[in-house]
Amino acid sequence: MIDVDMKKYNFYLIILILSLVSILFAVRNHLTINVSSSLPRGVYWLIGTGEITKGDIVIFNIPKKSEKYIHGRKYLKKDVKKLLKKVVATEKENIFRIDDKLYINGKFHSYIKSKDSNGRNLPYLSTRDLQPKSNEFFVLGINPNSFDSRYFGAIKRSEIKNKAKLILKY
Repeated sequence: MIDVDMKKYNFYLIILILSLVSILFAVRNHLTINVSSSLPRGVYWLIGTGEITKGDIVIFNIPKKSEKYIHGRKYLKKDVKKLLKKVVATEKENIFRIDDKLYINGKFHSYIKSKDSNGRNLPYLSTRDLQPKSNEFFVLGINPNSFDSRYFGAIKRSEIKNKAKLILKY
């Protein structure tokens, strides 16, 4: 009797494991894991791009001009090819900088650092370089040390791969 129950148990366990593996395989292209402190660490569900508005979290390829900072300075590992950031401004917003301060629509938003935490120079962008043009977005992380649009400028809509929603924070 015990042998029959154990066979049933093993059979159902195998079915359960295969089902879970199948589900994970099916949704793997809809998930990403954020290990950076730029946004809350966790698992994000990727959705289509659709309409992108202020407040959306987007995933995009690391801008070519920023790879030397991000990978060269080991801000992120070389196998990380995409960034996850929050859209804080569109071409409709007025972005400007005064010294080390970033303003959006006349309100102070954050600081722009001239050096990273190791004392190395960061890229300097003028107000003109920061202002998003048509179909561009200004993206920031929540961490004041985030490497984001303050240092590489606005990103083009065509560079955005997906919007993302946090589904599991860790």
